[in-house]
Amino acid sequence: HGFLRATYATGATIFLPVGYPSSVRPEYFEYQAWDTVQALSSYLRGILSTRAVLESVGVGSESASPLAAAVTWVLRDGAGMIGSLCFTYVAGSSFDSYLKEWRLFADLINDVGLTID
Repeated sequence: HGFLRATYATGATIFLPVGYPSSVRPEYFEYQAWDTVQALSSYLRGILSTRAVLESVGVGSESASPLAAAVTWVLRDGAGMIGSLCFTYVAGSSFDSYLKEWRLFADLINDVGLTID
């Protein structure tokens, strides 16, 4: 009984804001629960898409070239990094003013990108 209470208290200290629940709006917990579900879904989709990309270049096949898989991986990630830098250069000045809108946009565009990937 004491162990469970201590585990709960430690988890609350790690994952909840200081002073929860009085320090946040009433809908915070529901928002955070759905945000966690969305993040977990994106993570799992990322794992599946990475597996599909690696299989598409032949990883696991005896005739596949490890170099082809590595080059494909580097090109994919490199294109993403360059795109992120260009987007930040163009839109970065409005990030502070429209934080919630950019957060929603980032989540949506991430989901679209992972789905396309």
